[in-house]
Amino acid sequence: MCCCCFGGLCSDFCAAISFAFCTRFQRCETNEAIVFRASVPGLTAEDLHVQVEDTEKSRLLQIIGQRNKRKATRDGVTSTEATSSGQFVKVYKLPRDNILVDEVRAEVDENGVITITIPKARG
Repeated sequence: MCCCCFGGLCSDFCAAISFAFCTRFQRCETNEAIVFRASVPGLTAEDLHVQVEDTEKSRLLQIIGQRNKRKATRDGVTSTEATSSGQFVKVYKLPRDNILVDEVRAEVDENGVITITIPKARG
């Protein structure tokens, strides 16, 4: 179980602009894993890219989300098409040892919450 609860909302300012620029991830760490969670309403697994970059000096978790939304309306006389898009990129430093990079899991549930689980090595 995670050691902290998921919650919190963007400020009124963030709510006024695209959510993509204000996506906030919460990090929880237990004896078994490091877990990141965020609300990403309207995004699917296909809209998200999660990777761990391993270099000599650091190990980084990179999360990229992209939203492209198109809305068309027609009232019989005129038609309107609006397009909105947004992207976020989050990068978090991870420990160099004690995590199982090959077993990272990312899931998006039906409520638009992404959960990224990075298991820790046992022992």
